[in-house]
Amino acid sequence: YTLIANTTASSYTKSGLNCGAFYRFRVAAYKVSSGKKVYGAYSRVVSAKPILPAPKSVKAKAGKKSARVSWAKTAGASGYKVYRATKKKGKYKAVKTIKNGRTVKFTNKKLKKGRKYFYKVKAYRNVGKKKVYSSFTGKAAAVKVR
Repeated sequence: YTLIANTTASSYTKSGLNCGAFYRFRVAAYKVSSGKKVYGAYSRVVSAKPILPAPKSVKAKAGKKSARVSWAKTAGASGYKVYRATKKKGKYKAVKTIKNGRTVKFTNKKLKKGRKYFYKVKAYRNVGKKKVYSSFTGKAAAVKVR
């Protein structure tokens, strides 16, 4: 184990970790005695596996039998997966995998005129041969197709 921080707070956030990798942490309390830090016993080991944050600001704009979906870029994403449902709390099905982390828009074509659609997006990062996914965007984007 390597010392990563000294803090007087009761919590700590470590940034800059690699997505999809496992990290193990332990904590030890300390006090300063005669100008030196004296450490107590270590806590039990806890582990964490960082994931990407969910994309923000998903929006959808109606087109002629289509919907143009856009979202805010997620730092560190290798790509995105776009999901669609016909009800806000319905079952979301994947409709497109975007394989470029810089691409933040998608046009969903061949939709039914007059029907309402809901979109959510997940970011992913390639870790080895696997994709590590974020959670869904918070709020679904709704659009009624023209």
